[in-house]
Amino acid sequence: MNNILLNIGDLKNLNTYNAIDKPREDVNKTLKDIGYKIININIKFNSIRNITKFFIELSKLSKILKRGDNIIMQYPFKGFGTKLMYYFSLLFNTYNITYLIHDIQSLGSKGKISKREVFILNRAKKLLVHTNNMMEYLQSEGVISKMQVMWLFDYYGSNISNDFNCAKELIDHKSIIFAGNLDKSKFLKKIDASKIHYPIYLYGKEIDYKWPDVIRYSGKFNPNEISNLLGAWGLVWDGPDIENCTSNIGNYLRYNSSHKASLYLAAGKPIIVWEESGLAPFVKENKIGISIKSITDINTIFKKINKEEYQQLLINVKSLQQLILEGGFLRKLISENY
Repeated sequence: MNNILLNIGDLKNLNTYNAIDKPREDVNKTLKDIGYKIININIKFNSIRNITKFFIELSKLSKILKRGDNIIMQYPFKGFGTKLMYYFSLLFNTYNITYLIHDIQSLGSKGKISKREVFILNRAKKLLVHTNNMMEYLQSEGVISKMQVMWLFDYYGSNISNDFNCAKELIDHKSIIFAGNLDKSKFLKKIDASKIHYPIYLYGKEIDYKWPDVIRYSGKFNPNEISNLLGAWGLVWDGPDIENCTSNIGNYLRYNSSHKASLYLAAGKPIIVWEESGLAPFVKENKIGISIKSITDINTIFKKINKEEYQQLLINVKSLQQLILEGGFLRKLISENY
């Protein structure tokens, strides 16, 4: 039996200051390090020549893959819509396939998983899903594949000293970092400086907007170099509102494990999550942050948290930080289940 990571799609869309492909790159690194053979079927469907080449490469798989092989595929296929994935999932139906889920496209965009995507997920023998909420939701929608919960994505980066963060962040332990697509994060524009009493450091592509003084745009950063990020807490929030995570994109946090959470924890920072998010139980159980109903609740919570309590959170984060930086979460799942 061979252990294989099979990547399908457009795999060459890398940008030094864009973390969109980082979760897939980190999965590649972990599985390669533990002995998986990496097979990439790379394609853009922008010409007849490329499509022909894709099918030629796909046909070669029948000579490489064996029915008993343990095959992990990153889902969704890079650059594929559900219609294409539907047809290609039929080709792999007889193999021992595990989908490592990065995103459930219809759930994130439409607020409900489509029948087509349920069909695709049921072609796999096993799914690596984000949270218990995601597993229970998929089961309620008819997904019958065996599932294992990941909780967090690993995040390779600079090997940061959490002790250094203790010294630096304790000076201002009531400050926040938010990193990501600032244009997509509509809630940021609704933050009222008169009601928020702590600095928020924003990282991402700059947008044409005049932020209030409490919000401090701090530029872009290489996603592999995270040792100098400002802010004592990492905020995991989405949607157009600050009172709740609304709309389909905000509601998606009920199920997924945002890659932001892994970034912040890898940088040694406790996290702030929506109380109804899929990550909230994990945060509570491991005592690595706080859960909130509304962003405006942070004022009240910060008044109650002293430096000693924050220091204890940093200690708790450190117990997970090294695991995340070294691919420990995925390694553990693989060692226990394959």
